[in-house]
Amino acid sequence: MVFPALLSDIVASLRDDHLELTAYLNEICDRIEASDPQVQALLPEANRKVRLMKEAVAYCGIVGFKPSYGRISTGGLIFFSESADHVGIFTQDVAGMTLAASILCSDWRPFTEGSRLPVLGVPDGPYLKQASAEGLAAFERQLALLEEAGYSVRRVPALEDIASIDRRHRKMIAAEMAQVHAQWFLHNEPLYRPQTAALIREGREVKLEELAEGRASRGRVRAQLETLMAESRIDLWVSPAALGPAPKGIGSTGDPAMNMPWTHAGLPAVTLPAGLASSGLPLGLQLVARFMADERLLGWAEVLGKILDKKRSG
Repeated sequence: MVFPALLSDIVASLRDDHLELTAYLNEICDRIEASDPQVQALLPEANRKVRLMKEAVAYCGIVGFKPSYGRISTGGLIFFSESADHVGIFTQDVAGMTLAASILCSDWRPFTEGSRLPVLGVPDGPYLKQASAEGLAAFERQLALLEEAGYSVRRVPALEDIASIDRRHRKMIAAEMAQVHAQWFLHNEPLYRPQTAALIREGREVKLEELAEGRASRGRVRAQLETLMAESRIDLWVSPAALGPAPKGIGSTGDPAMNMPWTHAGLPAVTLPAGLASSGLPLGLQLVARFMADERLLGWAEVLGKILDKKRSG
């Protein structure tokens, strides 16, 4: 049999050696089958490779939804940061996401705004410039595609103080993590992974007034972003979902910089698959709505996602 440890080693070695997505999936099938032919029973039938190649983006480029802060209950959760933690959802498509959200989100209301296309706002400035050259080039192609489909795209200077927001957010989450783990860390410090332990130690040094400032910042940033939306008459913010394609290896999930301000402000965000990088790895497009406008966000995302998916399939 292929035991979990062996399978994880296989996948890790592939992630370290391969960036091209189809070759990566192809070799996963070959190596798993070589380890134990009986594992074929757990994979698609004889045409498993063909199916995996056709569905590569569905396997790796999925839909992710972070609802408005507090919209899904965090009861029973051991917090990383009580002021920033959201319960999120991953699904294969937006239709499935809408179904899941309607069950999990409190006071869900059906989307009833028909076929009106939302006005999209690009947050121009230092926030957007954090993305890599490849990420920005892909983002511009995605915007051009949406404009061709009839969407209005407006570039709005926003998040000019992103560095300050990032510092306040970092201090807040580190301090709150240190508070949550205070007793556990005191008695079990050697059991913590180095990065986690370092963040807890960092959080211990945060002053109470700095923590209070970080928490107060959330509402201010949310108000600023929603004021810009009203003044510029936009319905959704749109940005790259990440700085660029996924990093090589499995040592990191990547840099959360493109999601950070929306998380800090507690605004709902959804990421849609939006093409492939030169490495063959998926890229995403991030849409952000006003606080508690989760239904509108997913309603608009379903139509918008079909446009992006049609381009990828073509």
